[in-house]
Amino acid sequence: MLPKNLITITLLVGGLCCRLALAVAPPTSLPTNADNARAVADQVIIVNPAIEAIGARIKALQEKVNQSTAWLDPKLALEYSNMPIDAWIPSKHAMSGIQFKLQQTFTYPGKLALRQEVAEGSVRQERKSLAEKKVQLATAIQQSYYQLALFRQLKKLTQEHIKL
Repeated sequence: MLPKNLITITLLVGGLCCRLALAVAPPTSLPTNADNARAVADQVIIVNPAIEAIGARIKALQEKVNQSTAWLDPKLALEYSNMPIDAWIPSKHAMSGIQFKLQQTFTYPGKLALRQEVAEGSVRQERKSLAEKKVQLATAIQQSYYQLALFRQLKKLTQEHIKL
């Protein structure tokens, strides 16, 4: 059974090849030089939605790098506590009062730097994933391109043999 990513890549390549084939009239002979195959692969990589999605994920992870070094937000609270039901004035009863709180959480030294390092590692990992996906897609496109060129040559050769 094929991996899910390979099936997806194969379907994308097939769909894009069909789309390109319908858009352009097929030439009688397909040039088989490497520059044309690379040019087709580059065009497919530019419009591939999986590549765009990984690029968007990289941008999101880069924003997380900035957020990972920030302190937690300070908290401000007002507490109206221990008031009896019959009197709402805090000065008449012991243990009753109004309290104001201002709270800031300080992280353990080195924890924010470690969070930033982990976030940067995620960005690096996603960039490597993007590069890998581009190579896989370019390879699949080039293989399909050369197979198509081979099939056209074989068809032409077979037609010539039939005429003989």
